[in-house]
Amino acid sequence: MTVLTAHHHSVTATEVLDAWKPVDVVEALASSELDLEIPTNITVPQFIFESRHFARLDHYPDAPWLIDSVSGRPIARDELRDRSRALAQAVNLRYDTAQEEEPVVCIISVNHVDYPTVAWASHLLGAAVFTTNPAFTAEEFQLQFKAAKPSLFFVQPEVLATVRDAAAACGVAADRIVAFNTPSTEVADSTRKAPLTVQELVNIGLDSDPSSFQEYRLGPEEGKTRTAILFPSSGTTGVPKLISVSHYAFIANVLQAAVYNAGTGKETIPVARRRYKPGEVSLAVLPFFHILGLLINLHHALFSGMTVVVAPKFSLGGTVKTIEKFKITHLLLVPPMVVLFTKKLDVDVEELRSVRMVSIAGAPLNNDLLTRFSKVIPQSVIGQIYGMTEAGALTAPSLSAKIATPGAGASSASVGKLLPGVVWKVVRPDGTLAERGEKGELWVKTPSMAAGYHNNSESWADTFVDGWLRSGDEVYLNESDEVFVVQRLKDFMKVKGFRVNPEEIESQLIKHEDVADCCVVPVADEFSGELPKAFVVLTQAARSRIDTDEEQRSRLATSLLQYIAEHKVTYKQLGGGVEFCDEIPKTASGKILRRLLRDQKPAA
Repeated sequence: MTVLTAHHHSVTATEVLDAWKPVDVVEALASSELDLEIPTNITVPQFIFESRHFARLDHYPDAPWLIDSVSGRPIARDELRDRSRALAQAVNLRYDTAQEEEPVVCIISVNHVDYPTVAWASHLLGAAVFTTNPAFTAEEFQLQFKAAKPSLFFVQPEVLATVRDAAAACGVAADRIVAFNTPSTEVADSTRKAPLTVQELVNIGLDSDPSSFQEYRLGPEEGKTRTAILFPSSGTTGVPKLISVSHYAFIANVLQAAVYNAGTGKETIPVARRRYKPGEVSLAVLPFFHILGLLINLHHALFSGMTVVVAPKFSLGGTVKTIEKFKITHLLLVPPMVVLFTKKLDVDVEELRSVRMVSIAGAPLNNDLLTRFSKVIPQSVIGQIYGMTEAGALTAPSLSAKIATPGAGASSASVGKLLPGVVWKVVRPDGTLAERGEKGELWVKTPSMAAGYHNNSESWADTFVDGWLRSGDEVYLNESDEVFVVQRLKDFMKVKGFRVNPEEIESQLIKHEDVADCCVVPVADEFSGELPKAFVVLTQAARSRIDTDEEQRSRLATSLLQYIAEHKVTYKQLGGGVEFCDEIPKTASGKILRRLLRDQKPAA
């Protein structure tokens, strides 16, 4: 076993404040004073396979690290490590990534047991991993590829043809695309030439001379600047923004969650009483291309000594069967999944009785839905996680509450307590600091902060004020330091847990020949949380066609829905419908007054 000598950066709240030199003096949480011992010179796979830390919990000797939910195949630590190294060696031999200064490897897939293997192999090569949603259209992929400039792709077979077309438009050869599995005959025919698979590359690596490959090693402090993961953000027009998360920031967030799990008081929590511990089993159904799916559901669970059952996608029936089959103890869900649990299942469901911890992320859960869900699995702790791609997870469920505390005057229950190392302040609209219990925008600093936007430093600088990351959410903190989200202050909407920028949809809609102006706003939806709805001002020609013809009006609205569906992934489509209007309200400077349209009653 390789023993790594890791250089640690011990982060306390005081040091974080000093490093950023804020104007205001902030009283951070007492737990933020804990020494996190964050390594600054190791990669994510070196951290997960080899490093030691006071908050780490080892797996039981016979416990697998991963289980394939479909086949039931267990995968132990040593096999994962060996497969990751073999894949890295094969990629290095075949594609010579060492010639690239900072290569980018793109993963386009639903959850798969080889997803972490591909990510870790990429890191062993010194590459950044760009994760993206396999449901995107070729047009959306093409914009992302131009921004990230990946030189190698690992793709689920079902979307090979779409990815091939988008990659070809960016000048990427078809032989730079690797399939997770052997494609079916139909899929293989559509891609013209069967691509190599992950398993074939692993076999090449296993048959190669081990001494011919040296894994990438970070220099002192390089972990803070070397990109581990590129996550796409909700772009507006033009080139999408890609959030660059360094190895240091990714590891820091795992450690923040692990230290919190160990107890942030004067005494640590005994292992037997911890929320996350060896012998327990987490279901990974939240996508790995989502930061919380990859970071919390996978890496934090493994760091806590747990087994992770990897499921390709969520369906209520399939998930319930998987929970019962593998005796799942931990779930990480988003609100639309919770809605299905409450609508389709009875109270105290026998098949779910193994579950003892449910964390909900992606969007705040309202008090009523939380209460209904607690009756479905009454034996389980239920809490929420609040975070942002730019900063990772910022909170975790309270360690002293079985069910998230209901919000007083807020639409959502508590989203938990801030993690160790997170420094915060709540800011009034006039820029002054709010009192405890008073509403204001949450501003944070944390060691898990992303390094910036990939190749877009100017936009990243605009995201901060004197080094503080503005959340865009109105919150308040109670006397127990629990965070409650009141409402979102920025224009972004949350659809099925995904962040959607209305300007991105508007920029596509305005290209339609019948649209003179438009505005997209969120409308409430119990299942999705929110759905995009478009207010559309028609051109004079289009208006003349529909003024006296209701059938033409309906047909035009349908054509606009279809137009967006052709260009955007499902959750960015106009599920809230289209409403025609005479004008879009704007300020004198031309800024859309989105709130006026969002708050008005639906048309009869």
